[in-house]
Amino acid sequence: MVFPQLGRAYLMKSSAFIVTLLLLSFSYATNAHVETPNNKATLWFEQSDLPLNEKLHVKVLDNGMRVVVIQNVKPKKAISIRMRVGAGSLQETGKQPGLAHFLEHMAFNGSTHVPEGDMVQILERHGLSFGKDSNAETNFKQTVYMLDLPKNDKETLSTALFLMRETASELTLDKDAIARELPVISSEVRERTTLDLRILKDWSSYVLQGANIIDRIPLGTLEGMKEVNQARLKAFYHNYYTPNHTTLVIAGDVDVQSVFSMVEKQFASWDSKGHDIVPYGKQVTLPTTAEARVFKDSNVTTHVELNYLEPINRAPDSRAKRVEEFMLHIANQALQYRLETTAFASQGELLSPYVGSYNQFDVVTSNQLSVATKSDQWQAGVNMLESSLRQAVKYGFSKQEIQRQLDKYHTLLKLDAEATKDTLSSSYAAGVVNDINNKSVSTSNEFALSLFESDVLPKDTAVYNQIFNKHWSDKHPRIYVMDKPQSKVTAQTVLEAYKDSESTQVKPYAEADKVQFAYQNFGQRGNAKLIEKTAFGDVTRYRFDNGVYLNVKPTEFESNAVYISIRVGKGKLDLAKKDAALATLFDSAFIAGGLEAHDINDLRSVFSGRQIGANYYLTDDAIEGHYRVPPQDALDQLKVAAAFLTHPGYRPSGHALAVQSLKSVYDSYPTTPEGVLGFNVGKVLYQDDPRWEYPKVEVIDKLPLTALKPFVDRSVNQGPIEVSLLGNITQQQAVDYVAQTFGALNIKAQDFVPRPRDDIQLNVGEHYTLYHQGEQNTALASGYFSLPDGRDYKRVVGLAVLRSILQLRVNDAIREKTGKAYSPWVDSSQSLLYKDYGYLSLNSNTTVDNVDVVFDIYRKLISDIQQTGVSSDELKRAVTPMIDGIEQSYENNGFWFGLMYKASSYPENLTNEQTFKQLASAVTVADVQQLAKQINLKDMITVAVLPKEKEE
Repeated sequence: MVFPQLGRAYLMKSSAFIVTLLLLSFSYATNAHVETPNNKATLWFEQSDLPLNEKLHVKVLDNGMRVVVIQNVKPKKAISIRMRVGAGSLQETGKQPGLAHFLEHMAFNGSTHVPEGDMVQILERHGLSFGKDSNAETNFKQTVYMLDLPKNDKETLSTALFLMRETASELTLDKDAIARELPVISSEVRERTTLDLRILKDWSSYVLQGANIIDRIPLGTLEGMKEVNQARLKAFYHNYYTPNHTTLVIAGDVDVQSVFSMVEKQFASWDSKGHDIVPYGKQVTLPTTAEARVFKDSNVTTHVELNYLEPINRAPDSRAKRVEEFMLHIANQALQYRLETTAFASQGELLSPYVGSYNQFDVVTSNQLSVATKSDQWQAGVNMLESSLRQAVKYGFSKQEIQRQLDKYHTLLKLDAEATKDTLSSSYAAGVVNDINNKSVSTSNEFALSLFESDVLPKDTAVYNQIFNKHWSDKHPRIYVMDKPQSKVTAQTVLEAYKDSESTQVKPYAEADKVQFAYQNFGQRGNAKLIEKTAFGDVTRYRFDNGVYLNVKPTEFESNAVYISIRVGKGKLDLAKKDAALATLFDSAFIAGGLEAHDINDLRSVFSGRQIGANYYLTDDAIEGHYRVPPQDALDQLKVAAAFLTHPGYRPSGHALAVQSLKSVYDSYPTTPEGVLGFNVGKVLYQDDPRWEYPKVEVIDKLPLTALKPFVDRSVNQGPIEVSLLGNITQQQAVDYVAQTFGALNIKAQDFVPRPRDDIQLNVGEHYTLYHQGEQNTALASGYFSLPDGRDYKRVVGLAVLRSILQLRVNDAIREKTGKAYSPWVDSSQSLLYKDYGYLSLNSNTTVDNVDVVFDIYRKLISDIQQTGVSSDELKRAVTPMIDGIEQSYENNGFWFGLMYKASSYPENLTNEQTFKQLASAVTVADVQQLAKQINLKDMITVAVLPKEKEE
């Protein structure tokens, strides 16, 4: 059963660098079309008994460049392109890292046939937004350039291939352009120098000692960026950006042979020989006895981690290797289930346990256990992890425990195989690049299922226990503990606690008996009356006799998914200001309180192996819960959702668990200026209304969960209630399922909150100074301008175009010309709930001494548009990405769900969307200027998030 995360995710290891066993290359749709079978360089992996996905068409050009083409129509007319260069930060030779990353930036700064600054503009004219549809990333072993084309016409694809060729071989690397890019990339490094990065560096230097891998971090360092010069960039470029190191992956709605011809025409003349890629040779020194290290910081949650290291299995990808990896993962998940059971029963003493085995940066395999604990209670974490592992090694897992995990992953694999046709082209492209980087065979979903059924499912439980012991037993851990500065924990005390735990006896694991779900009957089956079928979107609306609304939209976009939304009551607006703390109590603790008949562990047992979840949170005008489940789980998901609202448990144990989780959130948010802004944005946007602010943890700790009961009862019994189902479900099924659950409730749900309301306004002209505890020269400058509400949709669309133009200008003025921020962003919102309420925000992560400068730039950018307008080219580059992807949006469940889950409470959302393309296409330069003139520059709300001075 999938339940909401009750603790802050452990971010020690960047997900961009870790390939987990969950992937196992099973994410793609088996004999591929290999165009040049006699060429040893055609495939990227050694000879294998695994079948390459038959959707892949692979060819190597005469110059040695590999091309992979995948014909796929999800979404229609779209194409995803990835150009992988097999060189990253590990190929650098400087004292400080950063060269490979710097070169990636220079791809957008001038080439033989594209002047500096023009590449992004060319892409925008073809419908690609910078960052969203065109981007690049540098890793340890590769640099990848990414384009997602919204249309597949020959001109757009030809332009994209031309730009990729310019990147591959034609970069000018002009000295002045390098100098101009230094402030930009330095801003990126500064922006990403966070507590999580400091932890990653400290952790890597300890756990991966001997490999020195973090000394080649792909992000680079400020010192490394300053060492970059033209000569070094050109040497790296010519040595590694060569055809034999490059793979071009093209997935989309294309004709395969036509694409091969276009690629050959563009790249065949590329003739460059460089250096061989030498594998990184340094290895991790394995521990010969238990070791410990402690990291202290005021913003960390107390955390314990045990790393049991072993050399990487570098055998070629094979059937046998994958079977063992999968079986190890199943056994690991059995231990994970045990640890979660213990954590949920600990009343907040233990949080967010984790078990996993994975390749760490290609230098070692780490079998890792971790758990968060109450502050200064790390000993409990050490004892839990050590004793649980020893118990599993000594006594093994039961057949029931293994079968639970087998059932879960068998279901997932069957769903994936059924949904192969739903795989997005971008997923295919990213998957192939990932497999090339790891020298893995790109297999299909169907093969993954067949392998699991033939080679994994039949194995005896004893085999799983043997594989588990092979990787976990007879090893000494590197123990990593994080805690507050005031904690007395040291490496020595950690080792002593570990040895004390080792000396205790463990008994066989005793699993609780499985229970049956208690809530099957919610009353007499409800009767639904048809209201309408919408003219746009084909959403059918019903209302049950008890007042519950139902919106239904069957789709064929995802064969294995039904999207469900529940909206109940009037949300934060139904709380008095004196009861404002109940909003945070609800969000953090309501689900943790379980049900009257079941605590969280009971529910995990009841729905083991299912994709059913529980989540509810407060929005302005409703309690909301959103779910995505397989079609066969839709009815039970509705039962669980209804049970939580009609029979909540309000358990003190759940309250204690939630309070500890909340403390970890309060600890972590101050570490970045963005976190501080997000935590305080309610204060900025809601006139200091306490319902949109976060109270102190102590306030939540003193409030019993039962304090929520009057609010929840009122929300359910009086309503309104709106249920929405979208996806692989019929209208009749949806009506039947809701008739048995929410439609059966003995209530009289009122109608929706009257709107527009006039009780919320912006505090225009105000200035807020907030403080973060992160990097000492980093600040955030956010400016908010008042906009009208969202009732005039033509004006909404026009202001959306203005926002896009401002994003272009912010990128140019703040990122490119001055380097005062790496990724400035523009946002806007126009309310349909509140009268005369909306805002436009411009935001930049910058340096402390540039905050006021950036605020002045915001005003000037809007003032310039007010006075001199915008160009036709700017308008085209802003509007084209907005309208070119509309057809793809119409094939996306997420897009439709965002419109239809409020089809009864906000019916204008569907009506408005029908006119979007027409209205956006009709916006003129005069319209943009006129809309800009409606913004009052003097009313800008300024928010400066500055570093808090470090205490000595």
